[in-house]
Amino acid sequence: MGPRVFPSPRGVPRGREPLKLLDVTEFYSPTGGGVRTYLENKMRWLAANADVEHVVAVPGSRDGQQPAVGGQWHFMAGLPAPSSPGYHLLTSVRRLRDIIGAERPDVIELGSHLLAPWVLRRALRGLNIPVVGFLHTDVRGYYIEHGLRGALGEGRRAAEHALRWYMRKALGICEVVIAPSEYGRGILEWAGITSTAVVPHGIEMRERRAEKSRSVPGAPIVLYAGRLSREKGLDTVLRALPALCRQSGARVVMVGDGHMRAELEAYAASHPTLLTVLPYERDRARMNQLYAAADVFLAPCPYETFGLAAVEAMAIGTPVVGADGGAIGELIRQTGCGISYEPRNPRALADAVSEGALRSDELGTLARDAVAQRCALDKTMPKLVEVYRENALT
Repeated sequence: MGPRVFPSPRGVPRGREPLKLLDVTEFYSPTGGGVRTYLENKMRWLAANADVEHVVAVPGSRDGQQPAVGGQWHFMAGLPAPSSPGYHLLTSVRRLRDIIGAERPDVIELGSHLLAPWVLRRALRGLNIPVVGFLHTDVRGYYIEHGLRGALGEGRRAAEHALRWYMRKALGICEVVIAPSEYGRGILEWAGITSTAVVPHGIEMRERRAEKSRSVPGAPIVLYAGRLSREKGLDTVLRALPALCRQSGARVVMVGDGHMRAELEAYAASHPTLLTVLPYERDRARMNQLYAAADVFLAPCPYETFGLAAVEAMAIGTPVVGADGGAIGELIRQTGCGISYEPRNPRALADAVSEGALRSDELGTLARDAVAQRCALDKTMPKLVEVYRENALT
């Protein structure tokens, strides 16, 4: 393999050897998802700022590849993921091994815990390529606290034990596992994974939000963007809608895709003054306009390891109203940049939205400052590159 030549980096020390990174994850969908945004932001930043060539391998509906500015995307035909439109499971050892053989990465980032660890383990047989993990999912929250919320006693304890054992085995291939928050690191420690690092997702800072354009003059806009699913807390939002709109006059706008779309669209059709449901918005400029037009961003899921959409809204100066749990609850407690409420409590949600709308400008300034200090791309990406370099064979 010939030498790789890159522009001089601005975000990492000069004079470092070029590095080739391969991302492998199942948490990718062409119609949404925070992991997709994370990968795209990383690829753009690395192309402009670091001696790192970035390649991504993700499952999809068919095999293929697509060049991108600063990198390359490889797609591997995989099985559709149950109850997750647009997502696929990684199943082809041969296809992944061919990609690894063609790209010859110095380090691989593993970004999912489902089939990908086992497929990657087999694809790497006989190859000495280090793997770095990245935790994108609160497995304890989604699988135990949400999935087994009615279970008690020995059954729940057995499930927790099995999940901790599974995570240790699945991520045992990794030299280190990165979490995007201290909350995420706590999940890894709960599972018994001790080699960890914390690097927040990098956010592109935008100009402060412009004057809002409202379909109903004077009515606050409450925005949710993300997967339209029950584990995201949207059933609580539905129960809170009448009181929320009665108290604050707000209108809720939901953007995304998922298994609750039909239910939400039916509710919006029968309650057009309370709820609007929009499709997933791929265009980043239009998504930023939606963030900017909102008085508050609603983050009802208490199981986020980072909460990328909420933090993107905060970067523009739109404050967050979030369930007091997960990384968003942690961020609100630490910075005072939003309003938190008791998870799964519709009345508390409605009250928090009312307060957030009244304090939108004040909280929006705090939110933007908090993101700039903690999550700006130029602050987080050099730390991520250092983790790659510390574990790569170069």
